[in-house]
Amino acid sequence: ERFPHRVSELVHVAVTNTTRAEIDWLYGGLGTYFPADWDRYRGFVGLGPTATGTELAIAYNELLQGDDLPARDTAAIEWCTWEDAVVALDAGRNAGSKWDDPIARMAFARLCAHYFSQHGFLPDGELLRNADRLRGIRGALIHGRLDLTSPLVTAYRMSQAWPEAEFHPIS
Repeated sequence: ERFPHRVSELVHVAVTNTTRAEIDWLYGGLGTYFPADWDRYRGFVGLGPTATGTELAIAYNELLQGDDLPARDTAAIEWCTWEDAVVALDAGRNAGSKWDDPIARMAFARLCAHYFSQHGFLPDGELLRNADRLRGIRGALIHGRLDLTSPLVTAYRMSQAWPEAEFHPIS
């Protein structure tokens, strides 16, 4: 949106705008669907059951950016364990081997916690408010109907504000 003249087309998959509501949902509200996993996730950083997703992202970010290497490693494991819990739709919700590599696990956890604790470093709602800046740029917004991590309505609202974007809900 800041440099539309440098973009010819865009493809977005698993659309999120990093609003406070979206971060609070992903790292807090989803706990209603995965209560044991969420208790473990929030319990690791010592926050109670009323903690918001934003508060959890901030707490994890502080640990993941800290100097205590064992705490950082464990925080990365806990972050990725939560991520696995909320993206897996199979009954067993078995964690994938993608987090076996400690470097990849740490990079993913640190990157997510850093940006999400700050809501993408954007004022709340900025991406949707400024979608008109994308006029003339073709786009595709692809999002799973059953993707619990970000509500489908985010992709839908972006497609309404950005007419050149094709909305592709995947069943």
